This record gives sequence, structure tokens and C-alpha cells, in this order.
Amino acid sequence: MTSGKKTSRLLFLVLCISMVIAVIGCLEPETTLVGNVTDYSSGAPLEAVEVSLYTYQPSVPEDKPPLGTMLLTTTTDTQGKYDLRIPAKYRDQELVVYCHDAPGGWEVIAVNATKQTVNLVFGAPELHPILLKLQGAVQAVLDRVDADLAAAAANLTEAGLTSPDTRAILNNLCEQHAYVVDCAIIDRNGTMLVVEPGAYYEFEGSDISQQEQIIRLRQTGQPVLSQTFRAVEGFNAVDLQWPVFSPDGELVGSVSMLIRPESFLSVLIEPEVQGSSIDAWVMQLDGLILYDPDEDEIGRNLFTDPLYQPFPQLLTMGREIAANEAGTGAYEFFGTGMSAPVKKAASWCSVGLYDTEWRLVVTHVVAGES
Repeated sequence: MTSGKKTSRLLFLVLCISMVIAVIGCLEPETTLVGNVTDYSSGAPLEAVEVSLYTYQPSVPEDKPPLGTMLLTTTTDTQGKYDLRIPAKYRDQELVVYCHDAPGGWEVIAVNATKQTVNLVFGAPELHPILLKLQGAVQAVLDRVDADLAAAAANLTEAGLTSPDTRAILNNLCEQHAYVVDCAIIDRNGTMLVVEPGAYYEFEGSDISQQEQIIRLRQTGQPVLSQTFRAVEGFNAVDLQWPVFSPDGELVGSVSMLIRPESFLSVLIEPEVQGSSIDAWVMQLDGLILYDPDEDEIGRNLFTDPLYQPFPQLLTMGREIAANEAGTGAYEFFGTGMSAPVKKAASWCSVGLYDTEWRLVVTHVVAGES
């Protein structure tokens, strides 16, 4: 009889534990939302700034925060940090993080992790929503190309620079990205050992040791994105390169992707601005135009080309664009068809890789015939 009672108690205890485990398993953990609020001009952390969380309300002007109902609010600490605990019931919902002291300081998030980070900036210029969308699209492509090239470099560490697998690695790399002209293996001396696809075999053996990106990669052992230059293939391009190391860590060469920037920029930009009053162009920090809807402007330099010299407002703003990662302004320049000058409002931001930055600019006519 005693043994039976013990068995019953044991079974009851096991059943209770199983039920607790089942209940715990059904509970979704809350999401911890953290981040910093900093000053745009100085980069300094901002103390005692209010940060709130709202439900997402889509039916608002596209350049305003889509604030619905406030859910949570807090203030930043002495280091400019904030911490919000989002209940599990909001998991997989879109919410809006909003900094009350920074009109442009908001971001839409999807609650899909136990910890998420959103950093907000006070005093940043309110940029055009199409510009922000383009920035995300262009940077995503650059990051994807970079990741694919990094993977190829890792494969080449195992396969070697001139193994039977090398051409397959390069061809696979080129086929993933339509705007890539060719992919190449360069040895430590700056010689192009292997080039794909076949249309560029004739450039195998070319000495490119004096190209800036080759010199920089050899000096640092780090990936590089070049400025625009005249490639040995006979056209202007940018070159993304990753170092290739031997299995014991010695730098043996690099793998390269040669890109026509206007090709991939046009694919990303044109669908977003088509049918609108918005134009977009892209500039290197030295003033070289990488992309413009007027193809005649691609390859011109904003600071030195005679086309731009009669427009001092444009030259002044061009210097501001080069000096600042983001901003807004206005200038005069020719309208569509280069017919007559018009006044344009502009917003700009930055994209890039490995200390090479491009400025992405969107404009619309505010005075004059477009």
C-alpha cells in the first residue's frame, strides 16, 4: 500500500513538472529594444532624451513618422543609451521607435528577436524618403557583392590561385551579378593571372601593380573598393578586391570584381524615380559623377568640368556634399534637356565600402520649367 502511494505521488509530480514545462514552452520571451541617441553634428551621446515606442500607422504622409498609439516610453541615461522592454504579444508586428527631440529620429522595426538595436540621431537632416529607400537598396547590393567576394576569397585559400577550380569560382562569382564586367585573380606582384569570362582572357598577364587599389591592398592586407579609374580592359570602372591568403596565413594575392558603377546604379535608381518628379545622381567625393539620368554627365567632374562652372550655387553645394555624409540644400542648374536653368532642392546621403564613399543625391525642381 505504501509503495503504491509513493508511485502515485511520483507520477503526480512528473505530471506537474511536465505541465510547467509545457506552459513555459508556450511563452514567448519579451524583446529588449536598446540603442543610443547621439548628436548629428558632434556625435556626442544625448542624456535625458525621450524615446517612445508606437504602433505602426501607415496612413500618414510618407515623410512623417507613422505613429499610431504610444505603447512604451523611456529616457536616455548619461551615456545616451535607452532600454525598452517590448511585451511578447507584439512579436512579429511592425512598431515605430521615435525620439521626440529629433524630428528625423524614428525607425520602423519588425519585432522578431529577443534583442534588437536601433540607434537614433538628433539634428540629422530630414532626408527625402525616396533617397532613404535608394540608400538602403544601393548599400544592400554593395554588401551582397562584398559578401560573395569574401566567400570566393575563402574558397581560393583552399583551392589555390591557379587550380583547376579557380575558373569555376570566378565564373560563379560573375554569374551572380549582371553588372560585373569580369572577375580576376591577381598575384602579389600585381599580375592578372586568371580572368573570367572568356571574352577577357586576353588580359591575363596584364600588369596592374600601379593601380591604387592594388597598392592599398598589398599595404594593408584588407579588402578595398577603388575610386573610378581607367581599367586595362578599356573603360572606366571601380574595382572591389579581397585579399587571398595561403592556408598558413600568408598573403598570396587577391580576387577582383570589376564593376561599371553606372550599370548597377541605373538598375536600382531608375525604377524608383520613374514617373515621379524626382531625379537622382551619384558622385565620388572628388566630384566625379558616377551616375546621372543625363548620360552625358556621367564621367564629368563637378568641380572642374566647364559645364558646371557658370553655376556657383551648384559648385558650393557640391563641396558641401563632398564634406558631409548627409544633408539638404538647393542650387541652380539646367533642367531637362539642358534647355534653361531651374532651381532644384536636393537631399543627399552616403553609401560605400572600406573607406570609399559615394554620395547619393535626389533632387526635384522647385522653380522654373523642368
